[in-house]
Amino acid sequence: MFFNLNQYLSVLMAVLFANSFIFPVLLIPFLALTVVSFCITLKAQYYIINKQIFFIFFIIVISILLPIVKSSSLYDVKVGIFLICSILFSYTLSYLKPIKSLTACLLPLLFSLVMFTYYAFNGISAEDFFPLNSRNFVAVTLFLGLFAYFALSKNYTVSGRLIVLNLAICFFCIYAVGRAGIVLSFVLLAFYSLNYVIDVTKKFKRESKLLVRMLMLMSVFTILVFLIDYLYTNDFLARIISRGMHDLSRKNIIKEYLSSLDGTNLILGVKLAELELMNKFNNNLHNSYLSVHSSFGLIYSLFFMFLVSYSLVLSWRRKYYPVIFLMLVILARGVSDIQVLAGRGDWVFYFVLFYLIQSQQQMKKLVKVQILHTEKS
Repeated sequence: MFFNLNQYLSVLMAVLFANSFIFPVLLIPFLALTVVSFCITLKAQYYIINKQIFFIFFIIVISILLPIVKSSSLYDVKVGIFLICSILFSYTLSYLKPIKSLTACLLPLLFSLVMFTYYAFNGISAEDFFPLNSRNFVAVTLFLGLFAYFALSKNYTVSGRLIVLNLAICFFCIYAVGRAGIVLSFVLLAFYSLNYVIDVTKKFKRESKLLVRMLMLMSVFTILVFLIDYLYTNDFLARIISRGMHDLSRKNIIKEYLSSLDGTNLILGVKLAELELMNKFNNNLHNSYLSVHSSFGLIYSLFFMFLVSYSLVLSWRRKYYPVIFLMLVILARGVSDIQVLAGRGDWVFYFVLFYLIQSQQQMKKLVKVQILHTEKS
């Protein structure tokens, strides 16, 4: 299978980026390769940067720099540089031609699954999977690895292989005992299974559709029952039911953060050193939305949420339902942990936005060419 240089780099960057939770040192080559790949993209001049994308870049850079200059926080500077590079990464992916090799597109997710399998067989606890993060990032890593498949392949449908990989994602979310990860992985598996059944049965004759659909749904349902039974016998289900999705410490963090907002803090973000609870939780807000506001202030927070909403609307119009659902799962995961947004997950929404914007431009150009051709003939 032939790949050009930028496709090789993009697959490599996706592997590095998707697994940087496991090995933080991978961020160093990722940042370097991002600049190289972005320069290659511009030099090749696949497409001219349109006004919409240029305006988005401009607002992002300005909204990120203003709070950083004001706070002079080294951490925010690092996050800002990282965020800009991840946006350049998403820009490069959005203009990249689809990679037809399934294995190459699945490499980011497969790398994570192989590492987690190795750790599990060697008796390593999920708490020790990540040197600088908690076991909750098992789900985040796998969700982002799954989205990397969609971004590299430009194939926004669900295949049987993805269903199998979703089962593996469910298993490792259970192994990590993360409540939000378990619930969201089950919901994602159920949606993808239903989506796959509907797509597959369209290929069968009308009289056999019902039988095929029922058999496939029964197979998925059986697997789900076994997973739920595993949760129950290992007391995971009792823990989820007893605590629900509520956490008193997270509630107190949110209350303290919101009560600290005034004119300056509201616009430029809250300094975490000023919050009493942050000393107990090592400056971990346990909420990506608060983390975005803390690092970059109100302007970027509102602009980012607008871009997220816009990308969801555009995806809905294109009927990219598997991508939409995965985006919603990632957004839901950001409610209970940091580094999903203002971290490893932002590129997902920028990729969708850039890809759909340039796709719309391509369609308009094709329509204009067809109109001109019709007029000449």
